[in-house]
Amino acid sequence: MINPDIIFSQQKDQLVRLLDKAGILTEKLQSSQVLLEEAENLKKTVEIVRKRCNENMFDILLVAPFQSGKSTTVNALADGREVSPRGLGGGGVKTSACIVKVQSIVEGEEKAIIKWKDDEQLCYSIDDFLGATLRQENLDLSQIYELSKSEIDPLKREEYRRNYFNQIDFIRNHEVKIKLKNKLKNEVDIYNNDRSNYGRNKFDQLKFASSILNFFDRQDLIVLKNKQDFSLDEIQDIRDCL
Repeated sequence: MINPDIIFSQQKDQLVRLLDKAGILTEKLQSSQVLLEEAENLKKTVEIVRKRCNENMFDILLVAPFQSGKSTTVNALADGREVSPRGLGGGGVKTSACIVKVQSIVEGEEKAIIKWKDDEQLCYSIDDFLGATLRQENLDLSQIYELSKSEIDPLKREEYRRNYFNQIDFIRNHEVKIKLKNKLKNEVDIYNNDRSNYGRNKFDQLKFASSILNFFDRQDLIVLKNKQDFSLDEIQDIRDCL
């Protein structure tokens, strides 16, 4: 009977030997004074991969369509722990749009590291869904938006980008928040009047936008966003909060 542990060890040793040879080649490339920057970057990459290999750390990339069992598979690989939420209970925003990284750690040190979106990312997330309707009503805003994408001069393009952001910043501008909430209400009415023709992906965007605009300034969430490392019990508190 084939022992998978033996096969794994043999394959790992072979990979380490190949990485050792690659390391020697990068050193020779550096000593030749040719492509110094590329050689240095290659050497760092080889060293990182070799270190991860010796520590038995390998990346498994899981990519699949919506609702195909990615989270269930990840959770099964993690001994049944629900490390990857399954669509927020099955009825929320699809988590296929979220990047979830799981790493094996020392027993007793389990934690979750949440990378919160900053204010600018939140504003642009809403703009992706509701921005088009705002630009249709404001030609100046539409022009600034187009210039922020098409301007050749990088300094001017950044100036247009900052100008545009200032006009969609609902976090600091109460008037913008009111406008976006009105647009969101219109979208909800469109959905309620004809649900059959409202696409599933657009419906997910609608729920996402609604969550941001209605909860971004809740005090309990603001407190949570002051930290990144959470115990598993604290993760449950976040779910209850939502």
